[in-house]
Amino acid sequence: MSLKSVMESCISDSSSIPEFYLRYFNWMVQVISVRCNRTLPESRINHILRVWDGHPITSDHKNLMSFSIANSEMLVSPATELLSIPWCYGFDILLFGEWISRAAKLKSGSIVILKNLHFFLSKHSITPILVLHEGCLYGRGIVEVHPKAVEGHCRYLKLMNDTQRVLAENNRSHEESDTTAVSLQEDLAISTECREDVNQIHFDWDEEEELSDERLAALTDSFFGRTTTHHLQANDK
Repeated sequence: MSLKSVMESCISDSSSIPEFYLRYFNWMVQVISVRCNRTLPESRINHILRVWDGHPITSDHKNLMSFSIANSEMLVSPATELLSIPWCYGFDILLFGEWISRAAKLKSGSIVILKNLHFFLSKHSITPILVLHEGCLYGRGIVEVHPKAVEGHCRYLKLMNDTQRVLAENNRSHEESDTTAVSLQEDLAISTECREDVNQIHFDWDEEEELSDERLAALTDSFFGRTTTHHLQANDK
C-alpha cells in the first residue's frame, strides 16, 4: 500500500476514535515522547508512546487511559516546543513487541502513522486503552512520515494546522500571563519607590507657623478656586 493510500485510510483526527471502540484504525499523529514506567513496584514495565493531533481527550473517549508520568524513564524526551502542550491533548499508546524498540528510535516532533491501532478494553478493566500489539498482522506498524514526501496532502496539512493552532494559543496565553506578572511587578516596584520617596521627605515643622491672612487667602484660592476666595472676601466686607 502506498503512503498516500495509508494516509487516506487514517481517521480525520482523534475526535473520531470513539467510533472505533473495541476496533482497529489508522491514525496520523505527532510524537511527543516515549517512556517506560511501572504502575506498581512489582508490576510489569509499560512502554508508552505519547502522541497528539491537536485535539483533546473528551468524555466521548470513554475515560481513555492515560499513564501517570510518575516513576517514568524517558526514552525519547519531549521537544522544547512540545513541553507546554496541555496534558489533555496527549494520547498514550501502550506498546508491545518490536514496536517498543521502533518507537525508541523516533524523535519528538516527528510525524508518524500508527497502523492497526487497537481501541482495547481488557476483560479485567473498565478503562479502555490504545494499544499497538506486537507483530505485523493486518499491516500493523509505525510508519514515519517525512514532510517533503507528503507536503500539500490534506491529511498532513490538517495535522499541522491543528497542532500549530493549539501551540500558538497556548504560547499566547503564557505571554499574556507573563505580561500580567511583569505589570504587577512593575506596579509593586513603583508603589515601593513612592513609599520610599515619601519616607525620605523631611518636613521641618518643629515650630508651628502662624499664617497671615494673605497666605490663608492664597491657599484657599489654590484649593477651592477664586470664586470661593471672592465669596470669603465679600463676606468680610
